[in-house]
Amino acid sequence: MYSFKTKNLKVKIKKSFNLENFLRVFFSQYFFNRGGFLLHASAVIYKNKAYIFTGQSGAGKSTIIQLLKDILILTDDLVA
Repeated sequence: MYSFKTKNLKVKIKKSFNLENFLRVFFSQYFFNRGGFLLHASAVIYKNKAYIFTGQSGAGKSTIIQLLKDILILTDDLVA
């Protein structure tokens, strides 16, 4: 909530523990310290080649890999 008269901003933060977010941060730091990184993407293998589809959440990465035939799905969320 922002007050234009007093120029004060009050922010309420919901304090809840989310294991998925914790693990994402943990592994992001783990891979970064070893010269790697996590990429929000989908990954598949097709005809002995790996393909990575990147994009923002909701862009259709998971949908694309579900529509492909004769592929090995590696992940539809994070690639290390």
